[in-house]
Amino acid sequence: MKYIFLFVIFFSKFSVAGDSFGEKIKNINQPIRLSKALSTFEKIKGSEITIEGIVEKVCAKKGCWMTLKSNKETIRVTFKDYGFFVPVKFQNKPILAQGKLYQKVEEPELRQHYLEDEGATKKQIAEANKSILTYHFVADGVMLK
Repeated sequence: MKYIFLFVIFFSKFSVAGDSFGEKIKNINQPIRLSKALSTFEKIKGSEITIEGIVEKVCAKKGCWMTLKSNKETIRVTFKDYGFFVPVKFQNKPILAQGKLYQKVEEPELRQHYLEDEGATKKQIAEANKSILTYHFVADGVMLK
């Protein structure tokens, strides 16, 4: 029993391709690269799509959001109806996410909340004092690639 416990603890630290959260991803073989999704935003905004990207950050408190990095842009991914969370171990990993892409104004209070979640300094949090227009993806499913 002791060895089973140690085995579970050891392997729970590692991500495995196929780890998924939320709904099952339907278009697993037809994802859109994040950079292409952003460059064709006007055509696809609000439509359900599957994107692929590299996770830059994950909410360290609960895993209730993550950011994906493109060449020029970073988008925030939240999870539909707060219905699931992702583990911090997804950071720096390739993922597929199914959902809808929007542009959203992030008010200073929300930006500061996100910065607190990621452990930013008080100075960094205080500097987030202006609203910004940003890309936002609401995912109903996420899968480690």
